[in-house]
Amino acid sequence: LTLSPSHSTISDLPENLERLSTVIALNEAGEVVQAAPLDWCAPLAPPIRDTRWDWVLAADCVFWPALFEPLLATMSALVTAATGRGEVTPRMLICVADRLGRASQFAQLAGESGWCVEEVRVEPAQYETMRTAVRLAATTPGSANSLEADAADVDEAASFMPRLLELTRQP
Repeated sequence: LTLSPSHSTISDLPENLERLSTVIALNEAGEVVQAAPLDWCAPLAPPIRDTRWDWVLAADCVFWPALFEPLLATMSALVTAATGRGEVTPRMLICVADRLGRASQFAQLAGESGWCVEEVRVEPAQYETMRTAVRLAATTPGSANSLEADAADVDEAASFMPRLLELTRQP
């Protein structure tokens, strides 16, 4: 899977936007990447709600079971907004490590909530790219909010073999 976006938005809770902005700056990606607040427990803010999204990519977002329903509600709101504007709904991919069976629990709840969940095959060579991305994200320097993890913690986080799930709304 190769994407060449003309523009991307990365999102997190408002209190994490400073760190996201630092990551964008360190990667010299400010011309094509922006940071935006997104709280799954709140209604979609206009900048997120009113944008036409081709893809929604999420990573490591299904660890806390209490947030499964808010995540699914946020995804549903994006689909509803696109449909309301007469647009094709965005493709939604979630990269997860099945820690404590949580990814499986999320997939089950998503299916019960009207989503079709399909696991996307990831080639072995792509796993190393995914693990490298985890290492880079965990060790990004230059911010007061940087994650301070030692090498063993980063390697442990990167050792999980991620699963890639595609979610689509069932008719």
